[in-house]
Amino acid sequence: MGIHHLVRAGVGAGMCGALVASLSLTGAGAGSATGSTPGASGVPGAPGLRQKAGPTPERVDGGARARICRACGIRVANVKVSPNRRMVSADVKWARSLITRKGKGHRQRFNVRLVVLYGAQDKRTGVLTEVSKKHVSSVKEHVRMRLSKRKARLLLKAPDAVLSVSHNYDRPRDGDKLFERNYVTTTHLTKKHFRFRNTPERTTTAESAPEIPAISASGNRATSRELRDCSDIPIRRKADLSGCDLTGAKLAGADLFMANLTGAKLASANLTGANLYFAVLTDANLTDANLTDAFAPGAGLYYANLTRADLGNADLTSSILEQADLTGADVSDADLLGANLIRANLTRANLWDANLTEAILTEAILTRANLGRANLTGANLTRANLRGAKLTGAKLIRANLTGADVVGIQDFNYAACGGTTLPNGNVTSSSPSQCPRLT
Repeated sequence: MGIHHLVRAGVGAGMCGALVASLSLTGAGAGSATGSTPGASGVPGAPGLRQKAGPTPERVDGGARARICRACGIRVANVKVSPNRRMVSADVKWARSLITRKGKGHRQRFNVRLVVLYGAQDKRTGVLTEVSKKHVSSVKEHVRMRLSKRKARLLLKAPDAVLSVSHNYDRPRDGDKLFERNYVTTTHLTKKHFRFRNTPERTTTAESAPEIPAISASGNRATSRELRDCSDIPIRRKADLSGCDLTGAKLAGADLFMANLTGAKLASANLTGANLYFAVLTDANLTDANLTDAFAPGAGLYYANLTRADLGNADLTSSILEQADLTGADVSDADLLGANLIRANLTRANLWDANLTEAILTEAILTRANLGRANLTGANLTRANLRGAKLTGAKLIRANLTGADVVGIQDFNYAACGGTTLPNGNVTSSSPSQCPRLT
């Protein structure tokens, strides 16, 4: 809104002058979008105006892809690894827009995590150390993290290491216990972050530091899409976070309702209890991510990489996991009612006591998967690969196993059948009973 519009609307000359002064101080140009009024309290810093308690309103740069707050994100500087690799330090400037007054019911969390990435098939990938607290004494803080000798060796040998800093905010009195606004900054450790000790016998240079490969999106499909820095983008409901580098981010309890995370990298991220209702995670990298108790009905996880991810007790009702990679994932006690798992890779996945009622598992790979006590009532397992799978106590009522590969399947005769279509096309009795022994 221009100044002449404010005058026409009845705003006094004093208010207009304060607004002009505020705009000049923030360095806003003629075409910027930083002149939005921050709520009912008026112009920040204007004399005689009372400021409301709560987070400082964001100055938004109106972009087509996402709302960007140029002065609201986290800033991380001076990241250093000590010569013996047992100390990692950094200067962190937390999101000023989320720092609130104490005692007003505002809930916040400040997190710093150090993650090492060894590759999709290497179990050494994960979080080395983490610092998490509810309060900070200042917006600017110097953070130090100590490592054991074993973790120091893992850091030195890792192909990629990431320092992930996140700031979560839950507004008061909404009762949902979800963090509505979050910021994440990731720093990939390169040669310049490692400090080396010089000795008379041998001079160690930065050339011996681990070579960090170029950052690129790494779902389970080959892609040349580059990840983008989303430090200034508020992570919240319906946010466009496509292609964001959120490696190792702590977003437990974050409200990501209908957020677009297409191609985002969330390897080793903590999404425990997050709201991912109808979120889009097509081709996202969720390797080693923790999604325990996540609420994700209708979530789109086409081609997503969920290798070794923890989905225990997650709500994935009617979610789309077509051609997703869940190799070694823990999906125990998860609710996959009506989920689409066509051609999904569930090799060695733990599906103990999972609800797969009416799930579509056509041509899915379930080699050596644990389906003990899983509810597969009405599930479609046509041409699925069940070699070496364990089915102790599973329910296969009205399930369709036409053309399924059941070589080496374990305890099939201890599962419950009833109107079940067997791999040879025969249909068992409609009354629930013990499944026949496969020959």
